[in-house]
Amino acid sequence: MREERWDFYKGFLIFSVIWGHCINALRAGEFYSVWIHIFLRSFDMPMFAFISGVFLRKSCQKRSCVENLLNKIGTILLPVVLWNIIYNLIGGKPGFYIGRFWFLWSIFFVSCVIILIDTFFKNYKLIQIIVFIITLVLFHTVINDSWNIGFLLFPCIIGYYYNSITDFIYTRFPNKLLYIRFFVIIAFCICQIFWISEYNVWNTGCNMFQFGTPIKTLLIICYRGIIGILGCFAIKIILDLLVDLRRKSTKLQIYTRGGVFSGRITLELYILQTLLVESWGSSAVVKVVHLLGFNPFTYNPILLGLVFAPILAVISLFIMALLVQIIKKIPIVGSYVFGISYSQFRNDMKLRKLK
Repeated sequence: MREERWDFYKGFLIFSVIWGHCINALRAGEFYSVWIHIFLRSFDMPMFAFISGVFLRKSCQKRSCVENLLNKIGTILLPVVLWNIIYNLIGGKPGFYIGRFWFLWSIFFVSCVIILIDTFFKNYKLIQIIVFIITLVLFHTVINDSWNIGFLLFPCIIGYYYNSITDFIYTRFPNKLLYIRFFVIIAFCICQIFWISEYNVWNTGCNMFQFGTPIKTLLIICYRGIIGILGCFAIKIILDLLVDLRRKSTKLQIYTRGGVFSGRITLELYILQTLLVESWGSSAVVKVVHLLGFNPFTYNPILLGLVFAPILAVISLFIMALLVQIIKKIPIVGSYVFGISYSQFRNDMKLRKLK
């Protein structure tokens, strides 16, 4: 059984990711601040990693290490490699360049790290936590990578311990849950006051020795981690209110019957938007701006961020959801091109043998 609540979170997050990329596309290479873009980037990818950690813990409790690793290979690594090759062919540059989809690469390696640590230290909780901390330190001091693994590792670990954290809070502070939720939201809002785009992982990196002064970079990394985790819990609290409101309203259930399940195809949408929004969409806007001699979207950053970009994101989501349905109906290819779980692959092999 799928949990509708988590699908709703993922649906909101993929919309926020595409929303942010639409802002980038409409800016057409011009660099100026759009507040909503900075806000979305402070929590969207960390929250995706956080949700991955929640479900990784559940997978580790139900499946073996080998099965979990094979599952990640089939559901993440396979589509990443395939779609890199497809995009190479579409771009007229056949080859084995596979540098796209940094988030999927990162979440794949993060997942493998957590699965292995869970396997070796499942019965040694304190040692497990110490190993997680050491691993975090290594990815922020010694290891340099182009996929920002350290950036996603921290929220993924917090997601891994999510049930333990919530059980502790509900047990120790059952009468103070409302105050705790209020504090988390206020703390996140306060952090937003001091958050700027220069603190983005692409500007400062994950390694404290990679750019600038190590101490300053370390403080930025810690700040980024704190605001990311606060964002995960704050946005979850707000989205929970929306989910509960929907459950109480028959009309809302009817009007959002299809949209609330968009979280089921976040990987597919993320892959397609890389081409349709980040590549083709951005190129199209640049050409229009070149013809006009000016960029009409940049006159009002508020309209750009809160009107033009979200409208374009909704249209893009609708088109891409239709494309996903069409692609998945292609015989044989449709079943594998967006990934396949190990259990599904095993079942397919059994059915083929029976035939």
